[in-house]
Amino acid sequence: MRYWAAIATLVVTAYAAGPDPKFDVASIKPTAPGGVQQYCGPPMGAQPGPLQYVLVDCTVRDLVSRSWSLRKFEFVVPADPAWISTAHYDINAKSAASVNPMLHDKMLQPLLESRFRLKWHREKRELPVYFLTAAKGGVKLSPTRAGTCIPWDRKAPPPGPAPGKPPTCDYILFPGTPDRLGLGMEGIGVPMSSLAAHLTDLLGRPVIDNTGFTGIFDIHLKFARDSSLAFDGLPEQPGQTAETAGWPSIFTAIRSLGLSIAAGKGPVDVFVIDSVQRPSEN
Repeated sequence: MRYWAAIATLVVTAYAAGPDPKFDVASIKPTAPGGVQQYCGPPMGAQPGPLQYVLVDCTVRDLVSRSWSLRKFEFVVPADPAWISTAHYDINAKSAASVNPMLHDKMLQPLLESRFRLKWHREKRELPVYFLTAAKGGVKLSPTRAGTCIPWDRKAPPPGPAPGKPPTCDYILFPGTPDRLGLGMEGIGVPMSSLAAHLTDLLGRPVIDNTGFTGIFDIHLKFARDSSLAFDGLPEQPGQTAETAGWPSIFTAIRSLGLSIAAGKGPVDVFVIDSVQRPSEN
């Protein structure tokens, strides 16, 4: 899901030290009409492997977002040519040597640049953001006690919970509630930068940390699931979302930590497509 983007990016970056691997051969074909999948991803039921990478029913927009790990607000898609958001392709790529499957999405980058003639650049734009600040009365965070979590060195995927062992530091989970209307946020040893990154994923808008808080803390929150979907109609001003079935909005839950989220505008690093062509025939 979208809120794992920050963790996935960190893991891929850690694995990508050294020369970037590339696919040796790749087949790109238009998706056959009448398909049943109707979303970009591996074929239903397929398991990732170290040599082969298969995606079906993907637009160029899907592939670029997937390969550069772009959130919706980070990606500027031109209106012309329209086919980059409507034409669907299947990709079957292979590498000669085993590659960690977590790198396969990133390995699409040279494929898109060579076969689709993709040209792009990054730039700063003033866009809607949220500012995370300390509320009146100061933050009410529970400092993490020494020894209550295991540090993660970022050189491998974060270890999940293990019986009899402390949890991993800065490993945030999002358990649902039995009524499926609420969502939790649970983590030990969490820095403010990590909370801001996860709130960015939950709210669909950059969250800029202006708290000045430099410690690590434990986080235990529950909030209405639908209040996190800013990209699906959350009001511009936080705190206006209806609270559902007794669960507070995410903005109300954050205020319980002595924090405040305010809407505004700020500089955002975006990915811009300059030009792209239909892929060469196989």
